[in-house]
Amino acid sequence: RITVRFASRQNLTYRDVLLVETDGAGSVSVPLRATARYAEAFYAPTQNLTDEALKAVIRSLVLAHTDYGYGGIRPKMFADIEPQLTSTHLIECVYTGRQTAPNGTNTPGGFNTEHTWPQSKFGSRNPEVSDINHLFPTDEAANGDRSNYPFGIVKTLTKLSTGNPPGPEPSKLGTNAAGQIVYEPRDRHKGDVARAMFYMATVYENDNITLGFMNEAGQQPVLRSWNRIDTVSAKEALRNRLVTGVQGKPNPFIDHPEFAERIADFAINTSKTDSTRQLALSAGPVRFPTVAVGDSVDLSIALVSTGNASVTIASATVSGSGFRLIGGPTGTLPAYSAAALVVRFRPTAEGLTNATLTVQAGGAAPISVELSGIASGTVAVTPNAPSARPVGFALLPASPNPFNPTTAIGYQLSAVSNVRLEVFDVLGRRIATLVDERQTAGSHTATFDAAGLPSGLYLARLTTAGQVATERLMLVR
Repeated sequence: RITVRFASRQNLTYRDVLLVETDGAGSVSVPLRATARYAEAFYAPTQNLTDEALKAVIRSLVLAHTDYGYGGIRPKMFADIEPQLTSTHLIECVYTGRQTAPNGTNTPGGFNTEHTWPQSKFGSRNPEVSDINHLFPTDEAANGDRSNYPFGIVKTLTKLSTGNPPGPEPSKLGTNAAGQIVYEPRDRHKGDVARAMFYMATVYENDNITLGFMNEAGQQPVLRSWNRIDTVSAKEALRNRLVTGVQGKPNPFIDHPEFAERIADFAINTSKTDSTRQLALSAGPVRFPTVAVGDSVDLSIALVSTGNASVTIASATVSGSGFRLIGGPTGTLPAYSAAALVVRFRPTAEGLTNATLTVQAGGAAPISVELSGIASGTVAVTPNAPSARPVGFALLPASPNPFNPTTAIGYQLSAVSNVRLEVFDVLGRRIATLVDERQTAGSHTATFDAAGLPSGLYLARLTTAGQVATERLMLVR
């Protein structure tokens, strides 16, 4: 039994191929498909969406929030939301950590209201100016330090943004590695900043907001990094619930910060062009079972389309003596699918023989796998003589083999026996029971019909009292 575990933070459908390699019996592929869904019905419309389609749905979910105007939302923030975020019921500056007591005003203890997306970048219009999803309490001095600078990593410090009086965890004002002025908030607020910026760029994309601000001073990749590193804290999640209680709509990037990974660019309307054509072969080298000179053995080698776009097979060739390609796919191989390349090893001399299987496909790099097989000796063959048949108990090679879709399986019994002839796939699952009865001694034949089964390697197993024999069957469509 093979167990595959699936888990995802994204509400997306995934496709892949499981490739099972066997020692000396070829390979088999199993297509995989799984879908993850969010528990919240609110976010069901975002299922399988990316880029502009995802942004449009997020916008439709939260844009029509309760609008109190700037004069109405500030007292709600200072009185109804922020005091509930600290154990002392004080208001905390997001940039310095300084705390002050609420006093029923919009400027308690030298605090002001920080617009994470600066007002100058949207013309101080409503509802942007009053959307509490990007408003935070801030020390007036720290608020002045931030001004309307983009966020970034300070490499050369201009000043510590401590506030007045100073807070215990100052932010930084300075220049980044490119010499551009940036503001770096304290570590515990970096993820909050990123998710507030993602919210504003998404929700107000069509409201003349200055989207280019997302890319000022290389800001967007920094915000994406902060979103990954500074994950949503219990305090940020609580604030989001409190904001929802006031405005009626949450910040989706707090509920699901992974949404940011599905949006290629917050500053422009774009979609990812990530169609990939990619092939993979069984892991090499592929070792064939030892056979006698003049005898042959066939193995199924999986060819897998691992990209998200279909691949056109141009050619499949085997270089090296003793090996020959006798079956394989032609035309187009769909995305996340697999097909069998059947290679026959028929050595002409004793010892080790090596070869290379190469596949060329349009739009994908050529791939190859090494093949090896050993010949142990010579099989004596008398010209024009009837084929020798084994005496006693034996399971004979199927004919034809490879086959499509039926083949005859012969066997011999040395005595009256209870006989069971079964066919299994390479995962050990029984596909068919061809014979299950008491039979007389002598030669018998059963037919295996593989209609409806995928190409690949199968195993026929003959069982009587105390005796078992197996033979490989190769189905090639």
